[in-house]
Amino acid sequence: MQTVISQSKRKMWVIVNYVSLVLLVAMFYTADKTNLAALPAILGLVALVVFVISFITVYARTGLWKFVHTKAEKLDEREMLVTYESLRHSYAAFAIVCLLVFLISELIVQEFSGGRKLALMPVIMALVYLAHVMPASVIAWTEKEVNRR
Repeated sequence: MQTVISQSKRKMWVIVNYVSLVLLVAMFYTADKTNLAALPAILGLVALVVFVISFITVYARTGLWKFVHTKAEKLDEREMLVTYESLRHSYAAFAIVCLLVFLISELIVQEFSGGRKLALMPVIMALVYLAHVMPASVIAWTEKEVNRR
């Protein structure tokens, strides 16, 4: 099932998806650090629901997830160019995001955790997710129409 969503709505849903992902990771670390685990858990659940809804809306229903994960042999010339450009832009941005995440995590460890190591698994999971959705996000952000057959 593919839904046509306007470019401005796709942009909004991409932002919602990324913000909810950041909130999920932040709530994990907040719940780990605070005695008031109920509030971060509730906010984390809300962020998870919003995350799933935004993923379904912008990546699954529009066909963008399937489009960027389609074999090159099944794409026409224009589709190959669009996916190439999205991969080029998204992986350049992904490299910068990874470097920033690891730099910030080291600063947090040194400044706020008293030298205690942080569990990086939630961040690594978020980065793996980003690696998969960033090309689709670039297409959602830049293409006027997204209607994959």
